[in-house]
Amino acid sequence: MALSDFAIDQTGLSAGVPTVSRRDILPTSIAGGPVTFTADNVGITYKWEFTQTPGSSVVPVGAGSQICTLPAELEGGYLVRLTANEGFPTEDISELYFGIGVLVNGVRYPLPALNETVQDNSIGTPEFGWLEKELAILRALVAGVFTGSSWLGTTADATPTELYLGGVAPTREIVPLNGLTYYSIMVKAFNSLHGGAGKIWRVEFAVKNLGSGMTSLLDIPVITILGQTSVPGGGSGTDLWDIAATVDAMTDSLILTATGEAALNVTWVAQS
Repeated sequence: MALSDFAIDQTGLSAGVPTVSRRDILPTSIAGGPVTFTADNVGITYKWEFTQTPGSSVVPVGAGSQICTLPAELEGGYLVRLTANEGFPTEDISELYFGIGVLVNGVRYPLPALNETVQDNSIGTPEFGWLEKELAILRALVAGVFTGSSWLGTTADATPTELYLGGVAPTREIVPLNGLTYYSIMVKAFNSLHGGAGKIWRVEFAVKNLGSGMTSLLDIPVITILGQTSVPGGGSGTDLWDIAATVDAMTDSLILTATGEAALNVTWVAQS
């Protein structure tokens, strides 16, 4: 545990965890309170520094204390740095990200922060790296322009994992009432840090919804592999990667489920 470890909190949200960034922060005026940063250890001196999103210049309160707050309002990404000193010749420094998501079609999507260096932060954290944030917001904007839908998710092993609209759980596509709806969804899975391994599918199916709670697939989805590359030196490669589509009759929603590969981080993108 580092001397400079700290947690990020805000009124109404789940408790922050030391060393974990978060992308669920809301504007102070909406949340009813500022963003709060609490150093995990009692040191002699604390120095809080912030790289704020362009256009934001709010002043932190308690920048030299164990607990500091920032009344952030502007949507975007923020970097927080804590320098702690316990009286030794060297200082200890920790840096985390927090984001106030941009509102697109009723869903908030995180944006990268200035000077953010982590590209892919999908390994067991509730945070996206800067590239993942860019992909999420771009897909959301494209979906809004072309009236399609965009799903996003990651897998770190072979456990089936649901993909959500914009990558924001538990947001799902709702099937229109009283009729038949045809879906054609392009799905791409890739691992950019492992030799460019990737796979692309087209998923086609029809759904009937005869009323609330009466949604079902008309037939088995037709899933076509359009292309794939292998994982260099790794197991069965992308042959193990798979995508499935079904519906939840109780919520009249679509469910896309991705299955990756053991010990390999795979990013999944689906677009209708």
